[in-house]
Amino acid sequence: MKSKPFLDQFGCITGFYARPSYRTKAREDHPVAARVFDAIEAATGDLRNVSGHELGSLSRVGASLVQAATHEIYRRIGHPLIRLGDLSMRTMKKCPFLDKDVWTVKYHFADHIFLRKIDERLVWIVEPYHLSVDDMPELIALEKAGWSVSVCGSGNYFPGRTVCIEVERADVLARWSDRQRKSA
Repeated sequence: MKSKPFLDQFGCITGFYARPSYRTKAREDHPVAARVFDAIEAATGDLRNVSGHELGSLSRVGASLVQAATHEIYRRIGHPLIRLGDLSMRTMKKCPFLDKDVWTVKYHFADHIFLRKIDERLVWIVEPYHLSVDDMPELIALEKAGWSVSVCGSGNYFPGRTVCIEVERADVLARWSDRQRKSA
C-alpha cells in the first residue's frame, strides 16, 4: 500500500510515494536498491503508522546511505573527500575558511569542512545547514581575494539538509581549465 508524503516537524517531506511500476522497474534494474527498499518496507510497513522519532531515524539512515555511496563514487574516480582533521598542518594552512592565528573558522557558515584533491587542484568544501543572503558578502569577499566560489545543491554531510559550497584558487582553476581545453 502506498503512503503519501507529509511534512515532518522540520518542514521536510517525509515518507515515500512510489508508483508500483517504478518499484517493479527498480527491482529489475537495481537489485541492491531493491533489497534496501524491501528492508525499509519490511521494517516500517505503512509509514503513516511510524512515529515521528522513528521517521527522523529513518531519514538519518537514508542520508547516511547517500553519504556513503557518494564517498565511494568520489573514491572510485580518484577524488576522495578528506576531512579537515585528517589533513597535514601544511595543507590546513591553505584552507580559506580558517583563521590561522587562532585556528578557528572565519565564517559562521564554515561547517563540515572537507578537501577534495583533483589533479593539482585543492577544492575546499564546506557544507552548512543554512546559508542566507547575509552570507553573500563573505562569499563575495572570498571571490575578491582570488578564490572561485560555487554554491552547489545538496551537501554530502547530511544529504537533503546541508548545502555545498566549493572554493578553490581561481588562478589554479584557470590553468587547469586551459590545459583541459588544449588536450581536448
